[in-house]
Amino acid sequence: GFATNILDLKSGLTRSGFVVREAADEIEIRTSEGKSLVVPKSEIEERSESKMSAMPEGLVSNLTIEELASLIAYLESLKSS
Repeated sequence: GFATNILDLKSGLTRSGFVVREAADEIEIRTSEGKSLVVPKSEIEERSESKMSAMPEGLVSNLTIEELASLIAYLESLKSS
């Protein structure tokens, strides 16, 4: 899905974004700025999922069915790239 993951690192830094790829030894996330970050799992102290949605409240209420379908198709295309 598009849940935002929060990665608290052993260095004291925090990184957050959507998981786009996960391997046995690392996680790749895409930040809200669209940047791709690869984080070694050995550097992660704690991993959690944000309870706050990244999608603004009421965003889809003003969209037509066609616009909503287009938005979903676009978001899905980001997931596979």
